Amino acid sequence: MLLGVSGAVVVAPTPPPGIPTPPAAAAPVSTTSSLFTSSTAAGGTSNSVANASS
Repeated sequence: MLLGVSGAVVVAPTPPPGIPTPPAAAAPVSTTSSLFTSSTAAGGTSNSVANASS
């Protein structure tokens, strides 16, 4: 979970600078969904543990 959280913190601030204000609002949501998807692809076990913790 710590790695996932750290990844979210690092990825979230990245899109806003290159993307205008309107898309920036939607960016965090899309980023979060992407992170969950990536977590599932990277390791189903870790994702299951994260879901259980959440």
